[in-house]
Amino acid sequence: MTVDLEALRGNFEQRLREHKGKYIFQGTVFIILGILAVALPATTALSVELMIGVVLLLSGIFQLVLTLKSKMHWWSILSAILSITIGATMVWKPFAG
Repeated sequence: MTVDLEALRGNFEQRLREHKGKYIFQGTVFIILGILAVALPATTALSVELMIGVVLLLSGIFQLVLTLKSKMHWWSILSAILSITIGATMVWKPFAG
């Protein structure tokens, strides 16, 4: 199987030209958010901690449900409970850590 690299490159360049404005807008938004993250470190840390807490809480719940359904090993249940506990602590007491 051969790949036509010139056609692939041309297609890539065409798509890049079509969406150039969107890429510039996205880059500008990311630069502004980066500056805000540096300027407001406490807010950034709080939002990251809350996001990680929600991810841990949800993944722990799903892991616990799947572990109980499939009757897996005890350390999987322990891991799920630990994830739920840490996630819940991070969400409900974000300033504790």
